[in-house]
Amino acid sequence: RMREVVVKCPLVDAWAHRAVDLAMLNVPAAPEDVEVGPHRAAVDANEKSARVAGAVELSARELETALTTTAARLEGRRVP
Repeated sequence: RMREVVVKCPLVDAWAHRAVDLAMLNVPAAPEDVEVGPHRAAVDANEKSARVAGAVELSARELETALTTTAARLEGRRVP
C-alpha cells in the first residue's frame, strides 16, 4: 500500500528522500525496560515507521509551501 501511495506522489518522494534517510538512520537508544526479542523488534519497527511518516509529512508541507510560493511569484510575472 505504501508503495502505491509513493508512486502517486513522486515530487514528495524526491523532496523527502534525505529526510527519510535521516529518519531511518537516527535510531534513539533502546529503553532499558524492554528486553531484546520480538517485542523490542515490534517497538523498534513502530518507532521507525513514526519517524519516517513524520519526515514525509514535514517534507510534503515544505514542498507545498515551496510550490505555492513559486506559483505566486510566477503569477506576478505573467505577461498578459
